[in-house]
Amino acid sequence: IHTPSTAEVLPETTTATGSPPSTGPVVIPELVRLLAHDLRGPLTVFTSSLSFLETATDEAERKELVIGLRDATDRIGSMIDSLVAMGDGGSSLESLPRDEPVEMGALMAKLLDEYSYVFEARELKTEFVAQPGPAVVLGNRSLLKSALSNALLNAADYSPLGGKIIVTLLRDGAELSVAIRDEGPGVPPEVVQQIFDLRELAPLKARGVRIGKGLGLLTVKTATELHGGFL
Repeated sequence: IHTPSTAEVLPETTTATGSPPSTGPVVIPELVRLLAHDLRGPLTVFTSSLSFLETATDEAERKELVIGLRDATDRIGSMIDSLVAMGDGGSSLESLPRDEPVEMGALMAKLLDEYSYVFEARELKTEFVAQPGPAVVLGNRSLLKSALSNALLNAADYSPLGGKIIVTLLRDGAELSVAIRDEGPGVPPEVVQQIFDLRELAPLKARGVRIGKGLGLLTVKTATELHGGFL
């Protein structure tokens, strides 16, 4: 695996493997579709927090849940503003800046905390294993967060009740890998590449392959390739 030393992030999952980065611009419809799908993260947090709020009796817990709801609402509003701005400006994903230092370990830890109510609602246990020391890459924080959050939510979606999700962050020279393992059914090896082709999603679903809407991992793949990595 080779990635530029200034932009190394290689998210992996146990349900998909990938190929080297594809070429060609990502146009506006793709941009809007991917970012709109990214709304699933805060909406999932919102729904889970609201569900817990309905039954919470401890005042401190209720206040914490309300804070989570407000944060999710703010994130949704910010995403919508970004969609409108980029759509009006004719932007593409490739035109977004990718020069911000992003600490991937801290970002993953924050996401695991944000989605704690999602995991708790499904009785899922999580484990985060990271090598000591910094894991900083140059990139676009929003895109990297989108890749990690969609990979996490994909694992949660297909994990059995009471299952376990293990996140591992490893560095090897100029390369960084993030592996997210769950106990879900996985994707048959022979159709792995097809789940990234929107034209193949309907036929796969007709054959009984569990792939949801098929956009989560595509979002992960696209964001990763834009940083010189692959899924």
